Amino acid sequence: MVLERSKLGAKEYFLATLEESTRWHYYPIHTEDEWRLLDIAWTRDSYAVAGYTTVGFRHPGFVLTSSAGETWEVRAMGRGSGLLSLAASDATIVAVGAGGTIMTSPDGYVWTLRAGGTKAQLYDVACTKDRAVAIGYSNTVLVSP
Repeated sequence: MVLERSKLGAKEYFLATLEESTRWHYYPIHTEDEWRLLDIAWTRDSYAVAGYTTVGFRHPGFVLTSSAGETWEVRAMGRGSGLLSLAASDATIVAVGAGGTIMTSPDGYVWTLRAGGTKAQLYDVACTKDRAVAIGYSNTVLVSP
């Protein structure tokens, strides 16, 4: 799956899904002008998209979820700083971002802000069934317990 910015206007992104390795389907994701969508992951039964809004002092983060990529629900709006990346395992979804923000969710609907012990911007995260690893500014590497 690919998340790309629409050339048609500032309010639309597209989720592109590959069907049978031959045909792409494009679904519009309508957002506010100030929203930036940065990463997407498949979580057991739905898509999750991480991003942030450019409105507000700390550029609040948000997560959008969708079971089929056609309609989207806002989750965790305004929780923590801007979210830059997310990843999923069978047990949890982890989102990371600016100011050392780490959020976790068992289902994509209920999100919990976690303490990571750093204020460094976290750029990416990867998950296995029992561990998450995030990387960030100034060679920061965080490993979940």
